[in-house]
Amino acid sequence: MQSQSASFIVKASELLVSNGEGVEYAFLLPRGYVEHWIVWAKRCIGKNVTDAAKVNTQLTTVSKEVQIERLFERREISTIPNNLHTNKSKRQENNPTKRGLSARDVIAVPETFYEFLRSSHGVLCKNNCGGIANVSYQAHANDLSDVFLEHNTDTVNADLPIEFRRKIVLFSKSFDKESIDYIPLGDNYVCELYPTKIKYELIDAKSSREGTLQVSNFATVQQLCADTCKVFAPDLSSSCIRIWYKPNITPSPTKLTDGYEVVEADVFAKTLLYEWDVNKVLIEIRPSVNQSWPREREELVNRLQIGDFVDARDNTGKWYEAVVQELESDRIKVHYLGWASKWDSYIPINYSSSSPKSRLPPPQPLWTRTNNWRENIQIGDIAEIREASSSIRKPKWFYGKILKVNKGDPFEVNGGADLELNDKIGKKPLLLLNRRSQVLVEISDERNNVPNGITNFDAEIIPPFRRWVNLYGEEICPMNTHRKDDYKSKANRKPAMIQYGHVNGALAVGSQRGFVRGKPVAPGSLGMTNLGNSCYMNASLQCLNHCRPLIDYFMQEDFKKDLNLSNPLGSGGRVANAFSAFLGDVWSNDYTVVSPSLLKHSIGLFAPQFNNSQQHDAQELCAVLLDALHEDTNKILEKPYVDMDIKGKHSEERRAMITWQRHIKRHNSVIVDHFQGMQKSHLRCIKCSHESVKFDVFSSLSLPLPPMLGKSKVPLSSCFDEFISSEQLDTENAWFCPKCSTHVRAKKRLSLWSTPDILILHLKRFGSSRVDFISKKKGKKGMNTSKITDVIDFPVDKLDLGKYTNLPGSKDYSCYKLFGVAEHQGKSVNSGHYTATVLNCKNERQWYRYNDANVGVSTGDTAINSGAYVLFYERISNGRRDVKRWAGMEDYMLKLNIDPYVEESDEIDDDGFVMVQATKGKKKSRK
Repeated sequence: MQSQSASFIVKASELLVSNGEGVEYAFLLPRGYVEHWIVWAKRCIGKNVTDAAKVNTQLTTVSKEVQIERLFERREISTIPNNLHTNKSKRQENNPTKRGLSARDVIAVPETFYEFLRSSHGVLCKNNCGGIANVSYQAHANDLSDVFLEHNTDTVNADLPIEFRRKIVLFSKSFDKESIDYIPLGDNYVCELYPTKIKYELIDAKSSREGTLQVSNFATVQQLCADTCKVFAPDLSSSCIRIWYKPNITPSPTKLTDGYEVVEADVFAKTLLYEWDVNKVLIEIRPSVNQSWPREREELVNRLQIGDFVDARDNTGKWYEAVVQELESDRIKVHYLGWASKWDSYIPINYSSSSPKSRLPPPQPLWTRTNNWRENIQIGDIAEIREASSSIRKPKWFYGKILKVNKGDPFEVNGGADLELNDKIGKKPLLLLNRRSQVLVEISDERNNVPNGITNFDAEIIPPFRRWVNLYGEEICPMNTHRKDDYKSKANRKPAMIQYGHVNGALAVGSQRGFVRGKPVAPGSLGMTNLGNSCYMNASLQCLNHCRPLIDYFMQEDFKKDLNLSNPLGSGGRVANAFSAFLGDVWSNDYTVVSPSLLKHSIGLFAPQFNNSQQHDAQELCAVLLDALHEDTNKILEKPYVDMDIKGKHSEERRAMITWQRHIKRHNSVIVDHFQGMQKSHLRCIKCSHESVKFDVFSSLSLPLPPMLGKSKVPLSSCFDEFISSEQLDTENAWFCPKCSTHVRAKKRLSLWSTPDILILHLKRFGSSRVDFISKKKGKKGMNTSKITDVIDFPVDKLDLGKYTNLPGSKDYSCYKLFGVAEHQGKSVNSGHYTATVLNCKNERQWYRYNDANVGVSTGDTAINSGAYVLFYERISNGRRDVKRWAGMEDYMLKLNIDPYVEESDEIDDDGFVMVQATKGKKKSRK
């Protein structure tokens, strides 16, 4: 904003010295300082002192157009004081509303005059120790045109930005007068008063530090990059320094990002700093061009995920908004928004892999090569609108006029174009950045459509048509995308009938395949599309959708900071991101039916056995999904080698503690915190009675179903009793006794040590059936793969496992409440059908039954049937949800003042003996 000048102005013509580029500079000096100097110079000339001629030359330059007599005849000063700013500061203290400088306080002077003053008298400068004005003879950095480095931002006095060259620019209509403070110089030139302040963080291979850059408002971003290289890396090639900025885009176009992108200087060649909406940059330096960048992993091409939005170029050389569909080692497949899938292309992810044949450059961050035209769309604008009744393969485009813009809650869109869906991105409406803004458009050329609210489909419909379309969807494009003719011309196109369909008995017009918009029966309670024998996955997901630790973690963006992209046992973050996106759809309250195709695809890449349309085991799918989520978010980036064989003689408590300490050295995630417990395996040799005790970590318990002939229901407690009962190993599973040095059919007994917050119980209805069990009791071999159909009577409101857990103190928090059951109807694990009965976690009084896309009200007791297969329990205390991290192991160790992350040594046993390595030919001994 312009500040009113005082009584004299130095014309731009007196400051500018042409350099052939039209870019000139001036220095700002306190007005009082210049006034005093003029009086002093006039007096020196009159006395013919040394260097009077030089003084006179400078006086002539700076005093043109200055009414010296009227301004200064009231006083004469023989010397220039060092504290000229002191009185001004006191005046500002008395007037707290006045802050900073204005054109009344400073005057723009040419660089020659500034240098004369500096060398002859010194000039005022900032004192970083206190912000007080002092005299300095230090020359300014002549080699820098636009960047001034400021390290101590907290002590900077904003009143004295005088040792910084200000750019002089010619006033033009494009200049935003309201965005910056400036000084008029006459002749239609202006000089900026304050530079733009941009915080920076300097990053190299060894360290990082922070500070502030002061940059000319009229410098371009490209100039900022070039001058920053001179400041921070004067001895390095420009290829060894680059700048990162944070685009102001919400939500982020890419899932795996800290928000920063590399500045491509050519993209911002004409962007002025005051137009650049950036307040912080990262300055990254590498020692040489042969070494990697410190932030190489954060480069766009190294963090792309399926579903990310980018700018991508096609073979004609044009850039379009695009979505990533497939990822390969050296290329990606993209879908160009607004174009049919036949135009989808593979593009390289770096320039080295860009072959001459493809001629396509790597993708770029969204809206760096394309224009975010949707953000500035206004009423009356013209855009291309896809005909509602055109075919997918041959879409037709009309010009439409924008009548309204709705950026609030979206209206239900009826009669929209039938758009292509891609399995890779979830078979749901493709909305750029998932933004829901809509526009009401009028399409004069459209012959047939279904306007909002129509009930009689046989009635004649007369154009022009008005309908709502998603502004960030694929039904709308900017002008001249598909059509090159004048939008005022009328195109004579034949009408086409719109296709209607039925979903769950309701009429659906232009609905997205796999997704049905509408309000679900309750938040989080909706149907799921069967993708071809995928009922096993739908049933498991319905239970996990109401698992609170997963909702609390994956519904927040913070989970992305835990993504372990380098874990060879994980999916590179694909499953975790797909699961998060899936939960977002489920809990958006926008759909009655959703499609889990993106999640299914991600799981299939992680576990290829699920990458087909065959029926699978719901319990196996659940275990694989939890394992993928764990490995994708495992906070242990480099897993150390851990020997799980515990040496020496130790108590059960100590063995369990050492086992868990070694486990969390390699595993740390939300799954470990809430889904994993420990069981104890006890083996006894039938020959020498030697015993072995080992602790194992579990995420679910597979409970055998005991033969209860003649009973209508089998209590769940009988399954636990069978689980902990002793059995003798058969010959095929014989155990090697270290004392006998031979394989024996040892006696084996399992028991529970600790149980997690989310307890998943798998009822073993397949594989080891009753015939198999009876055969083992008689010592005979036998196998029956048929399904056990006994009804297991499991508690709904309270399951108490206090009699089965052995961790000291665990009986105080051993109660659980049922919240989900995955059910199987059929004769074998590879056939039949899965459903689920689940308690809504936001309304804990209401149960729902899920059968793929159908949802109905139910009760927990109805799940107690012959099909109950996988049970989901959560820990409770006094009827309310309770949390004990690490299945209670954390509390147990902290009560003993034991650091969970500092492993207890197994070299000293409970008797105080130290294990030593036996010498050659001798056995190990204790001392």
